[in-house]
Amino acid sequence: MVSSLPRLRKLYLSSVQFDVRKLKHPIRVPNLTIIHDEDESWFRSHSREAIPALELFSGDALEKLTLLSRVHATGVLLGLMSQGFLLRLTDLTVMVNPEDVPVLYQFLEQCPTLAAIDVDILSTWDSVTAFPGTLTAKALPHLRSCRTQDCAVPSFISQRPVEKIGIRFYKYDTPYRMYDYFEEIIPTLLLTTGTIKDLDVGFIDLNPMIFSLITAQFPALRRLALAVWRSQLRQFEVDMEETFVSLSLATTTESRIPRVSHSGTDMLPSDVNVAYLEFLLWMALENVELPPSIEEIYFNLYIFVDEYHFRTTFKPDGHDENWGGVSSVVLLKRTYTFSKVHAIFEDLSIRHPTLQRVVVGKASVWELTWSRGLDNRWTWAGWKC
Repeated sequence: MVSSLPRLRKLYLSSVQFDVRKLKHPIRVPNLTIIHDEDESWFRSHSREAIPALELFSGDALEKLTLLSRVHATGVLLGLMSQGFLLRLTDLTVMVNPEDVPVLYQFLEQCPTLAAIDVDILSTWDSVTAFPGTLTAKALPHLRSCRTQDCAVPSFISQRPVEKIGIRFYKYDTPYRMYDYFEEIIPTLLLTTGTIKDLDVGFIDLNPMIFSLITAQFPALRRLALAVWRSQLRQFEVDMEETFVSLSLATTTESRIPRVSHSGTDMLPSDVNVAYLEFLLWMALENVELPPSIEEIYFNLYIFVDEYHFRTTFKPDGHDENWGGVSSVVLLKRTYTFSKVHAIFEDLSIRHPTLQRVVVGKASVWELTWSRGLDNRWTWAGWKC
């Protein structure tokens, strides 16, 4: 039925099982997404079995492919490979198991037009420390964007014109990435022949030296995405009124950011706003360096997550005895009025004149965006403050 729709542009399949593995007339669609929330125990019991090809989809029209399924991903890749080169595919998001990486490599060899890849190497809850095999130098000649685990970064970006890099977080034995981590990972990021303009570093330690290192190595960076645990911000419990007085003194008498009539009232919901405003305040207090060309700071959705809740929810056994004794978040008592927020953003404007946006959230879920206009006024849009 689906294969008979000549104008089909997008196909989304969720938790689907295929009764057949080959169609006489494969489904022709430019945008294909397969998501499967399979049972972990089923996957572990079948992961060693040979996966047959799923020859259900045509590759000649495929432009964007998303395979978030450890059950079907390899089968779909094998089925598409059997058709030859995929000359229109530009965007690939895929989950693969370490033992299936050779299949992924073979698939990528047949995708000369790929510009963006997002590869999640699944290894249950164990850290992936080595990436198997190598990708030939001729593969992915037009790759511009890559998101994957740090161990896989060199395999994908080396000698390719990548400008956007995202480092997936998988090391659950540490709560966030320290300075030493960045000293080790940055040389691998510099293997690209392109100029890195967009970097997602995942969870990081609140250490000004990390930002100085990023600034020194990526001077052309326009967008920096990151995430922090809210519990990290507890160490900066300073007198808020004195802090904002000092910030206000650094601004001009006639503020470039207009005061609103309710400037003395708290922003709502305060619990959400405190999460990212705490970080922006920390940046101001520590005089944190950012690349001279920075235009956007993106706070990952996890800035709102209680660290204890995240680690106990997603750890398989549901306990945290072996997780380094990380304590739960103690909710901060301070709140943010509009006047205080204005002071923070004005300070950011002075220290980082190229900064245009501060975005919080997750693109596929929701986002709150603070934007700086041509008149230097900061306004928000998206999720209600």
